Amino acid sequence: MRRITAVALGTATLLCILTAAPQAAFPEPSQPRASGTFYYHTQPGDFTESINNPKDDKCYTDPAASGAVDNATDRTAQLYSAKNCRGEAVGALLPYEALDHEEFRSVKFVR
Repeated sequence: MRRITAVALGTATLLCILTAAPQAAFPEPSQPRASGTFYYHTQPGDFTESINNPKDDKCYTDPAASGAVDNATDRTAQLYSAKNCRGEAVGALLPYEALDHEEFRSVKFVR
């Protein structure tokens, strides 16, 4: 009886280890990110806002974005006049490019 219990316990332990091992050995990859910061201004008040190390292909929405824009990231920032990056991009800032004035409602970072 003790031998059967020991074998069953050993088998259950091995099964738990094998089930957890693939997750530990092959963690799910994180979404790629831009390196750097995207700066923009909002109105009214001309406040400076920023997005640090934004995720690739994620849409960031701010309905009050208007003013100077500085794309200090290593990705192209696509600007949209609609929220949620809908429709065609109305502009783009290349990596490390800045503009004195731009109005947009959402932005997406692409390679």
